[in-house]
Amino acid sequence: MSDLTKMTDQVLHRSRAAFEIYRTISGKRRAEFLDAVAAAIESGSVSIVAAAMKETNLPEPRLAGERVRTCNQLRQFSAMLREGSWVEARIDTAIPERQPLPKPDIRKMLIPIGPVV
Repeated sequence: MSDLTKMTDQVLHRSRAAFEIYRTISGKRRAEFLDAVAAAIESGSVSIVAAAMKETNLPEPRLAGERVRTCNQLRQFSAMLREGSWVEARIDTAIPERQPLPKPDIRKMLIPIGPVV
């Protein structure tokens, strides 16, 4: 097994373990987490942009813009989590007297399935 494969396996296992904890957290708490990540990125913006400049050789204005975009996206996801429509919850109520067969009560919503590699 190559070093890259071992590292990928470790990341996958750690991601899965984190997901098992994260999946039990409410949408409000997830939103707070994303807001905290955005705030942390903003508070460390000088060092983050400097590191990204070394890694990518992209100019500071471009990376500063990417930082702003990333923080805005995190906050948009945060707002969506608070609002709740992302689960696309649907309730199709039963009609037991329907002919020729009764219609069952069907409930559906999107749920996260975990990390994907």
